[in-house]
Amino acid sequence: MIQKIAQETNELLLKVLLDKHSELHSCVAVGTPKPLSLAYRKDDKYVGGITGSIFYERLHIKLLGVDEAYRGQGIGSELVSAAIAFAKENGCTSITVSTLDYQGPKFYEHLGFQEYAILENVPAKGLNTHYFVMYL
Repeated sequence: MIQKIAQETNELLLKVLLDKHSELHSCVAVGTPKPLSLAYRKDDKYVGGITGSIFYERLHIKLLGVDEAYRGQGIGSELVSAAIAFAKENGCTSITVSTLDYQGPKFYEHLGFQEYAILENVPAKGLNTHYFVMYL
């Protein structure tokens, strides 16, 4: 029988199931994801930030943004550099990120990320999702 369940409850229950599975089939220790959340402030104003989490030996960048008025000043690069340092300090061997056509494929390439996949027409027709990795 399939029934609706609160997403938060479902995710907690799934985590227990998946952790057991991972422990049985992995040589890498299973753990709780370690969050990354950094803000960039200029003159006490929030102008950008980056979030992500470490799981196993990989940092996945979830969100990166800089206020339009402050773009082109290297703030995004500084935030990613801080994320790279965080990943290295925590023993990561790679960093992953996904981005849409209009968001930042060239930005991530410029920083040394390698594009490993493109999903065409995902999440919508005429819009592509680009996947990047950086090996540390």
